[in-house]
Amino acid sequence: MNRFSGPLSLLVTFSIALDIGGMVPRAVAVSSSATLAGTVYFTRAGLLYGSNPDGSSARALTSLGKPKTPDEMPAVSRDGTHVAYVQWQQVSHDQPYGVYMLNPHGKPTNISRADQFPFFPAWSPDGTELIYGTTVYYFSASYSELIIRRVADDKPIDLIGNVNAPPSDPTWSPDGRTIVIDQLSRQGSNFVDGLQALDYAKMLASGQPKTEIEHPLTNDASHNYMAPSYSPDGRFIACVRTGLNSSDGDLWVMNADGSGGHMVAHDAHHDRPAWSPDGSAIAITRGTDIAIVSARTGTLLASIPNATGPAWGSRVSARPISPSKSGNASPSASPTPPAVTSSVSRTPAVTVTSAGLFHLVGATYQATQLVYQGEDVLYAVYYHTTGIDPSSVSGSLSFIYNGKAEGAFPLTAGTAADGTPVLTSHLKWPSNKGLKVTRLGAQFTVHWRSLAQHTTVWFVLEP
Repeated sequence: MNRFSGPLSLLVTFSIALDIGGMVPRAVAVSSSATLAGTVYFTRAGLLYGSNPDGSSARALTSLGKPKTPDEMPAVSRDGTHVAYVQWQQVSHDQPYGVYMLNPHGKPTNISRADQFPFFPAWSPDGTELIYGTTVYYFSASYSELIIRRVADDKPIDLIGNVNAPPSDPTWSPDGRTIVIDQLSRQGSNFVDGLQALDYAKMLASGQPKTEIEHPLTNDASHNYMAPSYSPDGRFIACVRTGLNSSDGDLWVMNADGSGGHMVAHDAHHDRPAWSPDGSAIAITRGTDIAIVSARTGTLLASIPNATGPAWGSRVSARPISPSKSGNASPSASPTPPAVTSSVSRTPAVTVTSAGLFHLVGATYQATQLVYQGEDVLYAVYYHTTGIDPSSVSGSLSFIYNGKAEGAFPLTAGTAADGTPVLTSHLKWPSNKGLKVTRLGAQFTVHWRSLAQHTTVWFVLEP
């Protein structure tokens, strides 16, 4: 993966830069009230299904799975548009099964290619890469390793493999910097599953992605910690904690640094827990059903019968936008944005709903993840507020490469055609022939007084 060899520079359409200095932590995602919205994906009778969180409007999304060879282990991309899953149907003699991807406009696509025995896929935050475990055979021995595969060109990147401490069940932090895994290790006389955090940003910056830069999140010789899952805002990790000889255990939630671990709910199977898009609820496998519980109290909120292995995604996808008469970008009226609450009796909050990069094609702005040098690109972040006048919110834009945030550019506030508050900026990349192709991140910060929320969109810069 190529990187910049010199400092990051931009030609911009404004001359005032905003120093964002120290950023305050974002608000806690776990709330006392749950909003059961979006789509829950699960396995039923061997097929992959999608339904409303209460189990209504369930529909089969695959047709080949059977109870003994199921379509399972779904993972939904952050924007809710793609679902990866494991299909237990023989691809070839050397590949008994594979990781497949569903998208809204086509049939399932094999993503894992020649990788043998892939399992537990997870998406990168920008939806361009997929990580999963696979079994590797080395002479007479076999062990597990993690593969990151770029979806656009199927390029694989070996991440980590260890015959003595096989990794599995990866989950990617929302900012893309950390990958948490379940790793088997010896604790005294026992082999125990524990959670390890891989510093993926440092691994990439080192130029040797196979190098392990990790630190333990759990250190418990009497329990297994399996199937980690990041909360949508990245502040918490849910997992399943079991005894050493048990397949069922407790839904366990900890801070992202491993501290503050506590039991939220009993009777959780070792399938990966699935957070609701707003972080207020968690779906788990409980027996032969899916139980949806409050992320704060563990109270049962809903259940989906005859369903296992949940994944939970938002129905909101990227908004196509077109320029308004004033020249600012405006999203289309579909999908309908969240309602804005202005009551001063509510706790003030700023919430980012989506963000994207757009280039002008004819008279319409279209979403993109590929930016060309010299191209005028629109950067937009959509948000809503509670107890705050939306027009009093401000924002800034930085760029991430080599694991560092560079620059601080102000965003211009406006209102989209469908009423959604939006912060935008036009930036023109320099046409520098010496600038190598690189993958960059646009980091948006939306803030009001001491409140702030951040989101990052990853893209590729072409010469």
